[in-house]
Amino acid sequence: MRPTYSLDDCSFLRLRKLARRITQIYDHALAPSGLSTNQFSILAHIWFLKNPTVSQLGEQMVMDPSTVTRNLRPLADKGWITLVVSEADRRQREARLTEAGLETLRAAVPHWKTAQSQLEELLGEGGTATLHGALDDVLSRLRTA
Repeated sequence: MRPTYSLDDCSFLRLRKLARRITQIYDHALAPSGLSTNQFSILAHIWFLKNPTVSQLGEQMVMDPSTVTRNLRPLADKGWITLVVSEADRRQREARLTEAGLETLRAAVPHWKTAQSQLEELLGEGGTATLHGALDDVLSRLRTA
């Protein structure tokens, strides 16, 4: 018996398709920097959040702490970040950019800007703002779920 639903009705599958398509744009643009979109995102979050704990980073990136830790290890191995015990709460570890990490992030920003511009061009005038508004609205609704 065939299912009574359509794949077109599945929000998850639609969102995954969109995420993969946008990731392709950013991965292609970031390739010359040597960073993946995930690595860029983590380094940028660490910089913007100013030495967040692993828990804070997970909360902002909507990732559980074990996934954050698993994603931080390769960055630490490359010398781009360090993980240090938090002075505010010795049970927590803070992620900090090293000079090499900051240089890597700075070198990747022009490539990220290329992807941003390309996406804005593809989405048309106002399309990016509309997308961001819809995504922010959905994220805020799902935080309370």
